Amino acid sequence: MTNKEWSEKILKSLVPSFRHRWEVYEDYLRENLNNTVKWLYLGCGNNADVEEKRDMVRFACGIDIYKNEHLFAKPFVISDITNLPIKANSVDVISLRFVVEHISDPQKLFGELLHKILRPNGIVVIITTNIWSPVIFLPKILPYSLRKKLMEKLFNVEDDEIFLTYHRFNSFYKVKLKANKFNLKDLEFIQDLNTNNRMIFSVFLLWHIITKIKFLKIFRSNFIAVYRK
Repeated sequence: MTNKEWSEKILKSLVPSFRHRWEVYEDYLRENLNNTVKWLYLGCGNNADVEEKRDMVRFACGIDIYKNEHLFAKPFVISDITNLPIKANSVDVISLRFVVEHISDPQKLFGELLHKILRPNGIVVIITTNIWSPVIFLPKILPYSLRKKLMEKLFNVEDDEIFLTYHRFNSFYKVKLKANKFNLKDLEFIQDLNTNNRMIFSVFLLWHIITKIKFLKIFRSNFIAVYRK
């Protein structure tokens, strides 16, 4: 039995209602996509999500600072997402999947850029890591080089997939976005469960169970936030 099969078996037995972070994110994203929507996926990686969902929307485009050698679909634009060549009031939905934790100036990204290119009532869907979680905070205090080695070893992440993180969005999301004319529509905290390593999975599952207590949910490893302009 593989580690993943073992982990899923434990989940079905102990927490059958558990939903992985990508499942929850998918629901929030799909809820806001339809055949009238123009959608931008910022930090799209190989653009597989655009390939999968482009028939659901009027227009979809992936944007990333690098071109992935295994690119799935076009249209795809290489651009710094803090300096997008997109005209004002032209986009209905913007999604950022594990991107905002790498942004050093979220005030600029949301205030000057996303607010500008989104149409009135436009939606921003974000999934990111949560610096309030001990799982994220404790490794964060380690030197960056050591943190990279730990991530490579424990989570099977390639070196070129690890980027410098700031987590400035975490303290920013509730207060500053309202000042920039964004309203928080949905917010959900999710505990990631790594299925590559049984020991890590067991620790994370225990933390998920502990943080079922309402006031402790803000200490889970990820959160999804949906904003309306």
